[in-house]
Amino acid sequence: MTDRNRTFDTARPPASCTVRLLSLPTVDQLAAAHDPQPAQRRELAIVEVRDADGRSGFGECSALNRPGYTAEWARGAFEHLVESVGCPRSDAPMAAAGVEMARLDLALKATGESLADRLHLASFSAGSRPPSHLSAGIVLPLASIDDTVAAAVRWADVGVARLKLKATPGHLLSVVAAVHDACPWVELHVDANGSCSVEQLAELALLADHGVTAIEQPFAIDDRDASASLVAATAAAVVADESATDLATIIDLVERAVFNGVVIKPGRLGGLADAVEVHDWCVDAGVGVSAGGMLESGLGRHALAALASLPGFTIVGDVSPARRWLANDPFDDLTMINGRISVP
Repeated sequence: MTDRNRTFDTARPPASCTVRLLSLPTVDQLAAAHDPQPAQRRELAIVEVRDADGRSGFGECSALNRPGYTAEWARGAFEHLVESVGCPRSDAPMAAAGVEMARLDLALKATGESLADRLHLASFSAGSRPPSHLSAGIVLPLASIDDTVAAAVRWADVGVARLKLKATPGHLLSVVAAVHDACPWVELHVDANGSCSVEQLAELALLADHGVTAIEQPFAIDDRDASASLVAATAAAVVADESATDLATIIDLVERAVFNGVVIKPGRLGGLADAVEVHDWCVDAGVGVSAGGMLESGLGRHALAALASLPGFTIVGDVSPARRWLANDPFDDLTMINGRISVP
């Protein structure tokens, strides 16, 4: 195991820190079980740190507009970062992740390194090189079957090979079957955001027969028995998302066979260093991992793509351009060609 404290060391503290709250218009909204009527604008807290030589490093707090999916939300994180002078409390992991990203960005600019290279050094895979490209993963919001199929076909036609369908009870097998019939060559994931109950167990178990290779957070966080039953009943990976809050919890869930896959979201875990630690444990345990998106700007999407370049990310994640959701993004976006993302 590498010395992550050394690898993520950002040396001397920055000379100054500025926190901004962005409000970006959206080109589409991600309706999901936890937020069926999302806002028309995406708020994001952005951290900028500067050194004595005038260089700037930027970080993004990926908390959503409203609390619910997590306890943190964008405007609350912004206010907390201002009040804490850029030193967030331990119970604000998403705010802390934004500060870590900014300080790491500043340190990388001073040395001329890429984030992907630094993350590979921090991982068990030290010495390996990041791949040049990743498979893109597009998420489709809750919608009618016809609208979902139309969107799926549009993305499949431009080369995207994995689609994740947001779903709720009563919206599972029918929409999946329709999408699979329309583009059977596309890998499908389903994300229920904890909205299902044991009553949907049989239906969830049938999804693998319709091209579904991963079922993300089908049940509520505390419904471990239903999730373990699904692990035993389906060939699809049953992947922890909202449940994957920290390494100790993830270890317990996997060892109890409640899940056999993990979504890694650096913001929820407290930053990239913790994300790499979870990645390495999952690789050692033979557990597949996926990079989870949070409607980030181009800044956050670059960091997510760099993280997803680690070799343990064997389940295609939510790495796609920020312009999929956002307009007037002040940061450079990811490049996607024929369904492939260039690793920045």
